[in-house]
Amino acid sequence: MRGPWVSILSVVLFLAVWFLAAYFAQSRLLPGPVEVVNYVIEESLHGNLIFQLGITLWRVLAAFVVAWSSAVPSAC
Repeated sequence: MRGPWVSILSVVLFLAVWFLAAYFAQSRLLPGPVEVVNYVIEESLHGNLIFQLGITLWRVLAAFVVAWSSAVPSAC
């Protein structure tokens, strides 16, 4: 099997496993994909999802800069 069907099948399989695991776990620690999508939509419309995403991206960038700046001198 090659082509886009492998990618589509892997996403569908991932979502199915996630859905079943959340269904059987019945836990707040493992919400299902439907709950996650609903929460993202709700937070993007009425919450501060974009602000929190910006903060997270800033932290990732800062960590990358720190890691890069410590790795470059050791490579020379």
